[in-house]
Amino acid sequence: MSLGVDLEATRQQYTDAKAEELRQEEGDSVKLVLRLPDGVEAQHDFKLGHTVAYVKLEIEQKHGLPMAQLQLKMGGKVLIDPFSLADIAAITPGGVNLVDVTLSA
Repeated sequence: MSLGVDLEATRQQYTDAKAEELRQEEGDSVKLVLRLPDGVEAQHDFKLGHTVAYVKLEIEQKHGLPMAQLQLKMGGKVLIDPFSLADIAAITPGGVNLVDVTLSA
């Protein structure tokens, strides 16, 4: 018995809608050049919707620095964990965004 509904087309519409929703939530891509405590600079790609805490987690996972001791600064101003990159006026999508990474005691 047919209900007159194309289930595959409906699934695809749902999948496309969820992907678009996720893209809108995360926002545009942002390149951060992280100046690590040892002076090494590392470039990473993030989304405007990512939080400062997420950036710290990535630094911990990729560079082995303890997230709880990380402090991120941009232009001398400390970036606060609950804020997203979109909340930071100095962040420019498509541009080079230099972030100083330090370890607190």
